[in-house]
This record gives sequence, C-alpha cells and structure tokens, in this order.
Amino acid sequence: MDYGPFLSATLAAPYPKPENITNKGIIIPLKPDRSVNVVFDTDLLCYGAGWSGGFMDWNNVAFNGEHERHLSLVGQLQFQNRTHPGWADAKGKFDDPRSIPFGPIPREQWMWNGIYLHERQVVLSYRVGDCDVLELPGLIETDGFTIFTRTIQLGPNSHDLLLQVCESASGKSDLVSVAGLKFAVLRTRPANTQPTENLPQMTAVNIIGAKEGSAWEMTEESAIRFRVSPTEKPSVIKILIAGVSEDRLQAFAKLALSEKLPHDVDDLTHGGPSRWKQKLITHGKMGNNDGPYAIDTITKPPENP
Repeated sequence: MDYGPFLSATLAAPYPKPENITNKGIIIPLKPDRSVNVVFDTDLLCYGAGWSGGFMDWNNVAFNGEHERHLSLVGQLQFQNRTHPGWADAKGKFDDPRSIPFGPIPREQWMWNGIYLHERQVVLSYRVGDCDVLELPGLIETDGFTIFTRTIQLGPNSHDLLLQVCESASGKSDLVSVAGLKFAVLRTRPANTQPTENLPQMTAVNIIGAKEGSAWEMTEESAIRFRVSPTEKPSVIKILIAGVSEDRLQAFAKLALSEKLPHDVDDLTHGGPSRWKQKLITHGKMGNNDGPYAIDTITKPPENP
C-alpha cells in the first residue's frame, strides 16, 4: 500500500544501543520504492536514523495486529542518533528537559510547527529558540554513494545554534582533510572489517553554505555536531551524510566539492501541483419536501482515486 510521502509512527532502530526509539516519528521515504528513508522525531527535532536497503517490518498493532511492539526499520543504517534533542538548548546542552520521555519540549526552547508538501517532497517546519527553521530531507545517488541530504533554511538568529548530525555509541568522531576538503567522519567500526550490526565502516559528513564563524564540534560521546553562527539575515546550509569505507573518502570529498549551493526551502511552502488530478463527479439528489424536514443527498462518486 502507498501511504504517501510520509508516515507517522513510532520506529525502533537497532543502534545506538541500548535503545534507539523515535517515539513521535515522521518516516520519510526518499525514493518511491521506499528503499532509502529517514525518520524525524517531531518532539525532539532530531533524526533517529537514516537507512537504505529496506523499509519497515510492519510488526505493530496498527498494521498487523501484533501488540507490545514498535515498528522496526529494515535495511542498513547509514547514520543514527540516540533519543535526545537534535538541537542544543540556550546553554549548549542536549539534555531532555521533560520529566518523562514523551510529549513536546517546552515551546520557548524548541517548537514543532508541522510539514509542507510539494509533490512528494516533505518540508519540516519548526523553531529553535528565536530562529524559524525550514528543512528539506533529500537524497543523492551517484558513483555508488547513497548520500542523505538536509537542506536547512534558517531565519535570523540572535545567538549560536548547535546542531547534532549523527553519533555512535562506541565509535570516534574526527575531522579529516581529503582532496582539499575538510569534513567530519564518524568511525563506527574498525577498518578492514566486515559490517557489523548493519553499520557502515564510517559516516562522512560535509556542510555546504556555512557562514563565517560556523564550526564543527566533535564530542567525547562520539557525536558530530555543527555550530551555526548568528546572522541578521536568513541563510541556507546543506548537510551531506553518507556511509562510506576508508578507501572511498577521496571520492566522497570530490563529490562534495562539486555539489552546488543550496536553494531556499521556502520556495516549496507555497503549494505545488495537484497530487490527485482526477475530477470526482457526483450528483445532488433533492429530498421530497413532504414533511417537517427534508433530506437532500450527495451521491458517492462511482470512481474515487
């Protein structure tokens, strides 16, 4: 069944351990066959995971009647995050301020607004502090790479914004310089080993369009973060995220250097072509008007897409 450009559900991912559950998830397929996907938590404004090679197992009470189970992703993880906020608070912390791990964050800190649809493109709308954010998840497939993209349009912001990109429970994050490009990598397993727990050898991350004063931040918790400098005018950045092996870093760097500057996401928030172009034909049938009230009927259309 085609559930459309997105599906709202709770989704479990196998990593990082001990648990990675996106409770208020929007699952967004980045290809029509649903073989490359991301899940975004609208409470925490954070991507729980991006994966390829499958979709979900459909084991959940809403889909096959099975109780006490979350939906689980199927395929290979390309990047992931623990269940915590995707943006730092005003103190630069990623702590969850909620007393229980359910429900929205206090709106003065972060606020989810909703989504815009433009054909099958899904634009996420939210606010971080005093900064309005529009974000478009996307995909680049070329030269054997599956590259997840985050095109983020930021409104004027009066202070630094710290964004979490991805993390690993046991890996190491670092900055590397390859082919004239400095970018971040998260090593999730040792070199020259076979994939374990459906993880790539490393995750490479590059950012296009960052303003002066913005900077990478690597943490002891094996996370890749990016600090966006304040600005009085709206700005757009584009994040490239790909699972790679050590011998493919140079190819990733060359591809990232060739990627064009991002366009405003706002262009996709004013409506797009009709998703259903068929006309529904129905007819009104008047009542008899022979009593204290009348019943007029709108007949069901015989063909309904």
